[in-house]
Amino acid sequence: MIVASLAALALAGCQPKAEHHAGAKHEGKNVQAATMVVEEETLAGVFEATGTVRPLYEAEISAKILAKVLKVNVRPGEVVQKGQTLVSLDARDMASALRMAEAHRQSAGVAVGAAQTAAAMERETSKSRIAQAEAAATQARAGLAAAEARLDLALAGPRNQEREQARLAVAQAKAQLDQAERDLERSKRLYESGAISGRQRELDQTTYDIAKAQYDLAVQAEKIAAEGNREQDIRAAREGVAQAKAAVKQADAAVQSAKAAAMQTKLREDEIRAARAQANQSSAAVDAARTNLSFSVLSAPFDGRVVTRMADPGAMASPGLPLLKIEGGGFRLEASIPEKLLAYASVGSKGQVKLDALPGETLGARVVEVIPQGQGQSRTFIVKYALPEVPGLKSGLFGRVEIARSGSTGIRVPESATWTNEGLDYVWVIQDRKAHLRIITVGRRENGLVEVLSGLKTKEVIVTTDRNSIAEGDTVEPKNR
Repeated sequence: MIVASLAALALAGCQPKAEHHAGAKHEGKNVQAATMVVEEETLAGVFEATGTVRPLYEAEISAKILAKVLKVNVRPGEVVQKGQTLVSLDARDMASALRMAEAHRQSAGVAVGAAQTAAAMERETSKSRIAQAEAAATQARAGLAAAEARLDLALAGPRNQEREQARLAVAQAKAQLDQAERDLERSKRLYESGAISGRQRELDQTTYDIAKAQYDLAVQAEKIAAEGNREQDIRAAREGVAQAKAAVKQADAAVQSAKAAAMQTKLREDEIRAARAQANQSSAAVDAARTNLSFSVLSAPFDGRVVTRMADPGAMASPGLPLLKIEGGGFRLEASIPEKLLAYASVGSKGQVKLDALPGETLGARVVEVIPQGQGQSRTFIVKYALPEVPGLKSGLFGRVEIARSGSTGIRVPESATWTNEGLDYVWVIQDRKAHLRIITVGRRENGLVEVLSGLKTKEVIVTTDRNSIAEGDTVEPKNR
């Protein structure tokens, strides 16, 4: 659209003013003009391309945060080193935010420790409760087994062996009693005759008494064995079994309750995970706050020099708003090379560069990069030439590079056929006898001829003279020179 607009302006500049009143429509007219057929020819010598000096590195230093500029440490033209502090911003709010984030992180760490301690205590307490409940359940089952054994004995009654043992015990006790009685009678007679002492008589009396007591107990045990268990003994044994079963049931319930209480440890684990998540979040907040604090210091990304300073102390820095512009590395001449000459400007090829700011000095240059994308309708490509370090070399200087070529073909037309308007070059091209404005790219001018790098093809017809009398759409009749 821009090219079309410029072409329209150029066209308007080539037509008489009387033909361009507001609202007027130009109607083609018949004109006579000298014309020529475009032909391709072999060209030799040197092609000269223009370009601009640019640095290898270029960066605009801008803030990532909204803060007041406290100090700008450099001025345009100063040399800086990589990592050197260029601008300092007010960091009080960010420092406060960092301290708060660190405090939150510390609090979160304490919360994690407390949750872990509570969980450990809960686990130990739960294990102890379960162990105690299971021990009580084991004891209750043992008590139940004993009670059931007693009930079985009470229901079964004494066995024959027990009755026989009781009878034998009575007989043995009776024999001992009879012997003790005879010994006592003899002791009495001997004592009365003075044959033994009173102490011996007392011992024989004691032996008799013991034998009599043992005999009475044996007789009682024989009666009990003969009678069997009483009804109240059986009821007591049954009650003991019922109580033992109730104790077992209660003990089992206590075990289940202890195990259910152990499930609280899962809640404690959830609390630990939540506390750890909060701690991680707090750590991330600390990292973010520390990063924001680091944004308060703007440093040089590479060795170079300050080109422009756009801020002073007291100004408010905003994200993306440039404060400084620096450039570094060597210099390059970025030249526009026509596509036909790219073969002579490949990476590694050499050229001679002249700068208007350094008159009389020619710099040897070497192609280090070719931009692969062409420049629209001009059909040119940006080729970067590395320049040597010489005094006075600055970015933005205008320069020309001479490219040696041999055996290449191209198109040359008379200079009178071309003209320049608003930085663009034009010719009139005749198609079906009608005049049409064409934008071209020109190269070297020599001996009244100008090389056309793009915009024309062989066998096309162009106007060489009387171009000012022609307008878009006019019918052109060739005239003899």
